[in-house]
Amino acid sequence: MIPGIDDSTTNMNTMSQLINKATAKGFTGNFKVCEEGMESAANEKTYKPGEVTIVDFYRFEGYSDPQD
Repeated sequence: MIPGIDDSTTNMNTMSQLINKATAKGFTGNFKVCEEGMESAANEKTYKPGEVTIVDFYRFEGYSDPQD
């Protein structure tokens, strides 16, 4: 563990594990990106970029080719 670095995601391998963790933390809304910003699936309200705060993100990679 590196001091000051949150490595709580290092043991998570699947999207479903990350969704379950976010839900357990209280994140229950679903959004989709649209031209105006982000649209809530629950109430179809659109949030502009200044109204949204990103608290974390995750990167997923596909299979890699050792020759790349």
